[in-house]
Order: sequence, then structure tokens, then C-alpha cells
Amino acid sequence: MVLELTEKEKELLKIALESFESDLRDELAKTDKQNWRYALRGEEQAIRSLIEKVSARA
Repeated sequence: MVLELTEKEKELLKIALESFESDLRDELAKTDKQNWRYALRGEEQAIRSLIEKVSARA
């Protein structure tokens, strides 16, 4: 899948992803159930990967 974004859209997407990542880390810190933490860490890795991809092209 190819997603074409303007420079402004790339920057806004990066900001939104970083905000979501921060919220996700807060949730991870509060979570004591191991299976939920495992799921959240998977999401965190996916978000980090997206941020890297958007940053590389921004």
C-alpha cells in the first residue's frame, strides 16, 4: 500500500503518533496484568516503527 502525504501531513502524522506513543507508555506504566502489558508493548513497537518510517520521509 502506498500512502502519499504532503510534508505538512507527514509532520502532523508524526506528532499524532508521538502523542499516542506517550499515552501508550503511560498506560503501560499503570498496567499490572502481564497479558495486557504484552499486548501494549506490541502496539508500542508498531507505533515506534510508524514514527521511524514517517520521520525518514519527512
